[in-house]
Amino acid sequence: MNSTQIQYMKGSIQTVNVIQYNKGSIWNVLAFPDTDEGSKEAEAAFTYLAKLNKFRDEDIEIGLEDGYCEQGEYQIFIVHSE
Repeated sequence: MNSTQIQYMKGSIQTVNVIQYNKGSIWNVLAFPDTDEGSKEAEAAFTYLAKLNKFRDEDIEIGLEDGYCEQGEYQIFIVHSE
């Protein structure tokens, strides 16, 4: 596979990603289809992981709007691929 094929592949899959990051390393990446249903699932995963890591409900709501929550060295992101 050459770089042109890889570039094409990178742009062909639209996803919503929930990414856990801690102490300078990616812990986990969850990918959902970039559809209404996939977005709902990604938001539910983001909320679940944030609550599991003891984020307050208010911070989770803001995090969903801003695309990330941060607490100490732990961060969780929700992003759409482009």
